Amino acid sequence: MGVVAPEDVVRNIGAKAGDVLVLTKRLGVGILNTALKQGLETEESLAEVIESMAHLNRAAGEAMVEVGVHAGTDITGFGLLGHAREMALGSGVACEIDLEAVPVWPNVLEYARTGVRPGRTADVLSFLDPYVSWGPAGFDWKGVLADPQTSGGLLMALPGERVAELLAALERRGEPAAVVGRMVAGEPGAMRVV
Repeated sequence: MGVVAPEDVVRNIGAKAGDVLVLTKRLGVGILNTALKQGLETEESLAEVIESMAHLNRAAGEAMVEVGVHAGTDITGFGLLGHAREMALGSGVACEIDLEAVPVWPNVLEYARTGVRPGRTADVLSFLDPYVSWGPAGFDWKGVLADPQTSGGLLMALPGERVAELLAALERRGEPAAVVGRMVAGEPGAMRVV
């Protein structure tokens, strides 16, 4: 429970065709948590990942409000593509994700390649499959893009001319960020990995 100024609320709808997508935090914590449960990793080897999950999105949220975005959402149980699709569908646009730009934790792709995935990943992929043109994303990347995140980052949609300002505001707050795609005109909620 809390109090918020209505003018500061950022919703997961309102993105526009042409908006650039900025993501904070790397992907793959669900995969790495599964590796930990399977004895492939230790709490010590995943200390930085655990610290990231404990790190709140408060500063990133402040930067988002300061700069102003059309839409934003956190990346949690439906993975990057699940939450991006929800934003695109609610905004009446389609979405493209630049595979090479998506930040991931070390070893995530290797684990994903061997099928180390949270059980929920299969459900997320089953839901997404009718809406996604996977392009270059093979078995490993599908697992990463649908990986349920624990305390994942924020995905923000904003006009291209404000991206540098947002990245600078995030950097001032010590928040990592990457440009990972864009919203495009097309069937609402359609997703394309490029």
